[in-house]
Amino acid sequence: MSTGKDVFLALEDEIDPERNVIATYYVESPLGVKEAGRQIAIEQSIGTWTKVATTTEWITKTLAAKVFKWKGETKGIVSVAFPIELFDLESGIPNLLSIVAGNLFGLSKLRNARLLDIHLPRAFLSVFK
Repeated sequence: MSTGKDVFLALEDEIDPERNVIATYYVESPLGVKEAGRQIAIEQSIGTWTKVATTTEWITKTLAAKVFKWKGETKGIVSVAFPIELFDLESGIPNLLSIVAGNLFGLSKLRNARLLDIHLPRAFLSVFK
């Protein structure tokens, strides 16, 4: 994570595809594509509407999903990296989908959202025969 930056944003070269599940979405939002992606990252990782007393610096730095690529103004494509540590690898596809496609389709800030693609790192793939 770059110092001084929003915890939910990263540069493309800061994302290791072998340490993250990368989800690519098509989004439409009056907030703009980058901010729509940021809202997905917040909702699907460590975001909450209230202060959580047990949140640590490790949680914030390690478990926050990050928007690292986007294209478009109010509609377009956005990529979000979800740290592998967010997932219970033994729980398989249900756990994966709960994180990359859970509550985001109900976000009022998005007019439209579609999950287009998922990149799975080798660590995730290795739990499947």
